[in-house]
Amino acid sequence: MICSDIDENTCDLYTSGDCYVLAKELFDQEVGELSAVVVQDRWDCWTHMAVKIGPDSYLDVEGISSSEELIECHSRGNHKMTVITIDEEEYSELIIGQHRQIESPKKVTMLAEALLSWLEELE
Repeated sequence: MICSDIDENTCDLYTSGDCYVLAKELFDQEVGELSAVVVQDRWDCWTHMAVKIGPDSYLDVEGISSSEELIECHSRGNHKMTVITIDEEEYSELIIGQHRQIESPKKVTMLAEALLSWLEELE
């Protein structure tokens, strides 16, 4: 994992509830493909979302991870997990019933822009 420079409180918020909001913002800014960590036999049972930015590279608030690292960090119980790429329709189906913890869409945009700046510095 290549860790981002985002503060710990923000990382907690976007790994414990609002990951799907940030993933969608990054997708909308054309950073990568929407991706979800899901139970292997039930794609609709997900635990985390990020954007795929390379063959086995995923960007979320914590930084850049491989699929193996995402699975290790976001597995729940004894279920076998996998990372899949999802389209916007599947995304909409997965987030039904989710309640945002953040109050301002502007904060998500600013966070996405901070991650993009950090990503550019790595290159």
